[in-house]
Parts: sequence; structure tokens; C-alpha cells
Amino acid sequence: VINERGQIRNALNKSSNYDTTVRLLQILEEHQYIVCHTLSKDDHMQNLFFTHIEAMRQMIICSEVLILDATYKTNLYKLPLINAVGVSNIDNAKVLNTYQIAMAWVANEQEYTYE
Repeated sequence: VINERGQIRNALNKSSNYDTTVRLLQILEEHQYIVCHTLSKDDHMQNLFFTHIEAMRQMIICSEVLILDATYKTNLYKLPLINAVGVSNIDNAKVLNTYQIAMAWVANEQEYTYE
């Protein structure tokens, strides 16, 4: 995960906004992420959702506790970042662990954005 973050960060630092977005999508797809995005009328990306198939499998196995959280205006584009995690005690009955399910940058927080 740390290695992948470094690759993404390096790719993003070396390119324009368009190139950055395209490269991010390529990296996610190369690492077998499921990616969904929406475009505005002028072809700007508005929303980007991504998850990994292994995260989805983990969620199916242990989906009793799911947590959604959002950060606001902390990135370059001032877009909310939605983070979905699950909580599991499968490996150790005495300890709760969180696991990443999915992330999404969204253009706004209107109900239709989440549909």
C-alpha cells in the first residue's frame, strides 16, 4: 500500500491536471481497482469512486460494521473525500481491525451524488 501511494504521488506530481487524472485512472486499473466516475457537461471529472475486489470480498465476509467518513476541502481541488471502512475481528477475536473498502472524491454532497 505504501509503495502504491508513492507511485501515485510521484505520477501526480509530474503532470498536468488532465494527465494526472488519466494517470491516476491507469494506476488504479493496473492494480485491479474497480473504478467508476462521472463527467460534467464540459467533460470535467466530477466524481470518482474506487474500490478493490479484495476489499469487496472482505466486506461480504464481515459487513456488520461499516463506517463512512468525509474530509472537506483538504485536497488541491477542495473536493470532499469519502472514505468507507469496515471493522472486523476475524483474525483476532479480542481485537477489532479496520479495513479499507472504498474511497470517492465527490463534486458535492447532494443526495443524487451518492446514488
